[in-house]
Parts: sequence; C-alpha cells; structure tokens
Amino acid sequence: MDSGYQDRIEKHHVDQFLKLLNCHCEPKRPQDKQPDFYIETDNKIIAIEHTQLFRQQTEGQLLQAKENLSWEIVQRAKHLYESENQQSPVRVSVYFNSFEKLTQKDKKELPNLLANIVLSNLPEAGNMKTVISKNILTEDLPGTIDEISIARINGLTINDWAAPNSAFVPNATFQQIYERINEKEAISAKYSHKYNERWLLIASGGGGLATYFEFSKEIERHKFKSLFDRIFILINGYSFLELQIQPTECSTSTKRKTLSLPQPSVKR
Repeated sequence: MDSGYQDRIEKHHVDQFLKLLNCHCEPKRPQDKQPDFYIETDNKIIAIEHTQLFRQQTEGQLLQAKENLSWEIVQRAKHLYESENQQSPVRVSVYFNSFEKLTQKDKKELPNLLANIVLSNLPEAGNMKTVISKNILTEDLPGTIDEISIARINGLTINDWAAPNSAFVPNATFQQIYERINEKEAISAKYSHKYNERWLLIASGGGGLATYFEFSKEIERHKFKSLFDRIFILINGYSFLELQIQPTECSTSTKRKTLSLPQPSVKR
C-alpha cells in the first residue's frame, strides 16, 4: 500500500476520533513517527498510536486483498465485453464465492470467461433482469464464482460492472484486538518516557468489507491487560467504543497524571 495513502487514512481516522471525543486538538506527527501522532492539551502531551482491524479468511488471504482482486477481474471483463459489444450497455454483478481464494491465475483467466458468459447470455432489452447461476449455464461457473447477474436497463448508457460484497459482518474476537494491542505496545515502549499518556486508536470500518466488525457486550465488559492508558475503537467513523483496561504492574508503577479530557465508556 502506498505510504502516502496510508498516512492520509491514519490522519483521517484520528481527526474523526478527536472530533467525536470533542477534543479540539490538532494531531501532530513526530518526524520518526513514534508515536503515530501526539496531541497537546492542558500542558500535557498524549501519544496516539493508530492501527486497524482487518478480517482474515481461514486460508490466510486478507479479505481486503480479495476485494481488490475481484474488482480488478470484473473491470477487465468489462473492457473485454466492450471491445466485442458497443451497442448493448449492461449492468453486471459478479458474486464471488467467499470461501474460495482468488489467485493470479484467476486474474488472467476469469476476465475472458466472464466476458464470454455475458456476451452469450444477454437478456432482452428492457427493464428485465436475468440471473445466471451454475445450474442454468451451458457450462458451469468456476468454483470461485457463485452467481452472475446481468441486466439491460432502459436508459442505461454505460456499462456498469461490479462485484458486490456479502452483507455478513462478523464479531471482533479478543484475539484480534489483543494482536493489535500487543503489536502497538512493543512500539510504544520505545518512547513511553516522553509522554504523559499513551492512547491506542483501533479503527474498524470504512475501508472495505474486510474492515467491518460488530463488537459484542463481552468485548465491552472485558478488562484488557495493557500498558496503554486508554484504548478506543473507532467504529465506521461515526462512533467509538472505549475499552476497559486492567493495568499491568508495569503500567501501574509508571502511570502519569490523567488529563482532564472527556471520559466516555461507550459512545454509539
């Protein structure tokens, strides 16, 4: 991922969070990016580490990467279709199998297959939608694709091809959250003496389906062991959850004075 793009995403998340917290502080970046950001308020300096939750499939491929690859496959198929048919704009939705991993081989082979399937199964012009699935195709779809929807809509002037995502949003697990905490704790230990408090901001949502999670009551009630003074989860950019923390012996002995900022527990 482009580092400039990632920097903008991180800054956007921190700005959203501070606005929700009603903290009128401008986040600043140290030159060495340790921490990711810091804010100054009431003559205190707070370090803010940023990270994101990503959903990972059982085969180890990040869903975010699969979304990007499926989009690229469908757009290549659209261009191939347009090279063969410039008279019949269509709306095509390709539903990929969420349990099958997409590969670079699929990236090469699927666009041509998809374009040919659409060309050979064009519905009649009008507001009629035709759904094509494995059991009614002249040749079966590959295992990576569950279904293709093709529609010729009156007034449609451009081809509109997409790969819709599943609406299923899983619950975040303790392991996923602790992985983010532990990763950032190791970094924050290097500069802990420079700041009055250390906060961790975990962003969820707003970056493709792979970043969306639900947070159970068990997560809200659990006391996470951490060296961070406060841990927040930014949810879809519109709300946040503050996790409860059970300070470790190390964090208790080095705890700095708490700032006079809002102390929300859960804000939805």
